[in-house]
Amino acid sequence: MLELACGTGLWTERLAAHAAHVTALDASPEVLQIAAAKVHAVNVDFVEADLFAWEPEDTYDVCFFSFWLSHVPTERSRSFWEKVRRALAADGRVYLLDSARSHQASARDHSPQGRDEEMMLRRLADGREYQIIKHWYELDALRSQLAELGWNAHIQTTPEFFIYGYLTPTA
Repeated sequence: MLELACGTGLWTERLAAHAAHVTALDASPEVLQIAAAKVHAVNVDFVEADLFAWEPEDTYDVCFFSFWLSHVPTERSRSFWEKVRRALAADGRVYLLDSARSHQASARDHSPQGRDEEMMLRRLADGREYQIIKHWYELDALRSQLAELGWNAHIQTTPEFFIYGYLTPTA
């Protein structure tokens, strides 16, 4: 199993309980250190990698990522999905979880950007602010985009906040 943008290992620990092996990638050495200290599974390898520069050396039956797709820049979307396809075994699947557009999805002091804007101000609890890439996906638009990129997407939404589902490459 391949986990992209594993962050601090929130999902890694859960994935490791159901997989023979997990390769968990993230670009941040700091979050990988947190994840490695938290996840005590012997079947997990943490790898520091910029996902836009990284190339898969192996293929995986499953690729999982949570709250990552919404941060992929529009101009890198096609190459990202091509890379995911290269990382999958012939009958592999992708599972994802991410943010759905909701008027309640932002913190009280954040203003959601317009539907066509990709940059958003992220304010941390300590007052630091960052400009980040953030896409608030709507189900139909995401399905159409993925179909255009060569994926069969079985994606749903929760009543508020989240999209989730699985994808397989089209033949």
